[in-house]
Amino acid sequence: FPKDFDPFIVKVIIAVESSFKLKANSNSKKSSAFGLMQVTNKTRSDIKNFNDNVLDLERSDLEDPVISVAMGIRWLSYKYSTIPKKSDKNLFNTLRGYYDWHKGISYAEKVLDLYNKSIRK
Repeated sequence: FPKDFDPFIVKVIIAVESSFKLKANSNSKKSSAFGLMQVTNKTRSDIKNFNDNVLDLERSDLEDPVISVAMGIRWLSYKYSTIPKKSDKNLFNTLRGYYDWHKGISYAEKVLDLYNKSIRK
């Protein structure tokens, strides 16, 4: 994970992705995103392909909050490891990749803005 990673960021991602609704479905008819961290069918498959220690999980397994968060964190970790070489390995780019590298700039800004507002006292 990036040096500036705070585990609280996972809570912010959950707030943005699902508003803490355990069985949240994507608002898009084109997406299979489900659960607290909106893990897609493709993400589940990709995680299984790059990590043999992950069980072959069904969509319904994401109804378990521990599994949903664990899968989201694994995906976040994977996205950090795949940041393009010409880009900085930081939290912003990790969040950008978590959403979609090409479309994720506004997503990363939104998550970090909410995070910054949440940690201010």
